[in-house]
Amino acid sequence: MRKFISYLQNIADKRGWALVIHSVCVVLICWVPAQLIWFTFHIVYPGPTEENYFKTPLEAITLALLIAPILETQMMRMIFYAGGKFLSNTLALCGVSAVVWGVLHLDTQSWGVHAIWAFFVMGVCFRRLQQDSGKKAVRVITLIHAGFNALSYGCYLVFNV
Repeated sequence: MRKFISYLQNIADKRGWALVIHSVCVVLICWVPAQLIWFTFHIVYPGPTEENYFKTPLEAITLALLIAPILETQMMRMIFYAGGKFLSNTLALCGVSAVVWGVLHLDTQSWGVHAIWAFFVMGVCFRRLQQDSGKKAVRVITLIHAGFNALSYGCYLVFNV
């Protein structure tokens, strides 16, 4: 587990193409287990039937790839700021934040459980990046989140699941 957390935190040491490659790896680290969790819950204990929230691809691009990552990263920042007053342990704070995001994503077919993993991973990266630069943390995590959503929506379009 330490090596995994260390790998996530190493994102702060990257610049240029190394940062891009590391960020793509983090997107996949978020996305693959989240999809396995989603699929498992969808089969075993399905949540609300999900219709496509987006009526057009333009709506999907605007909401899922631009607005949601920006707003949710800013909200994550606020959760870390407020929670940091009560919890000093970064992993515990990331865990609490992840559970909050799971609750906020309850209306999905996995009852939000898939979001817990993704937001925990993004939270660990965010907290480490934030130590060096708050602006870089927001930019990088927003792009990672947009990449996650792009993969999810892309699969929805291709496989219609």
